[in-house]
Amino acid sequence: IVNRGAGEGGAFFHGVYCATTAEPLGFFHGQGQPMGVKMASNICTYWDCDVAVQASHFACREHWEAFQEDELEECPNCDNLMSAEYELCRPCEVEGRPRISESRTTYEVESSPAWEAGDEGVDEFYAYILKIDPAAKDSKVFYAGHTRDLRVRMTEHRDGAAKTTRGRNPRLIWFSEFPTREIAATVEAGLKGLIDRNPREIRIIVMRFQDLISDVEPL
Repeated sequence: IVNRGAGEGGAFFHGVYCATTAEPLGFFHGQGQPMGVKMASNICTYWDCDVAVQASHFACREHWEAFQEDELEECPNCDNLMSAEYELCRPCEVEGRPRISESRTTYEVESSPAWEAGDEGVDEFYAYILKIDPAAKDSKVFYAGHTRDLRVRMTEHRDGAAKTTRGRNPRLIWFSEFPTREIAATVEAGLKGLIDRNPREIRIIVMRFQDLISDVEPL
């Protein structure tokens, strides 16, 4: 066991190595508790990694080495590993949005038992923002949602199959991919909060996204 140094509150972190091969076996807090909220699932705790690891590991070798080099740290919101350059991991922060835990409002996200029944084996989900026309009783011009199939969902919005945007000329202006429906739904809730509290931030998110897309060259 090798001490890495003092952490938050003075607790020490310990690296655990195989005595025979010197292979890293895991990384633990001084109290003996493994780091990361995904430890019970034996999955690397980096927010965007699904590599299976042994029970004593907290990360795959790539992300463990990056953590040793101080390139990664724990997200203060969810405890998963993230780049040390950012304040929150990607699921907890979308282009600078505030933590969802700071919101005082609970937002209802798009859901359907039929959607969830078809999620098995799927590892691509999307959060998205639509530009919509204001209505008589709703002056909002943005709408946020999430889906497993972005192309099909956009067809439903345009055809009026989604009552939330029916008759409001919905146009896709932003989207991002996530590995689970839970993460995509969490991002949707955060975007809905921004739409209510700070629509200007939504405009900034969309402009950054569209600037990036405009730089993409065709094959």
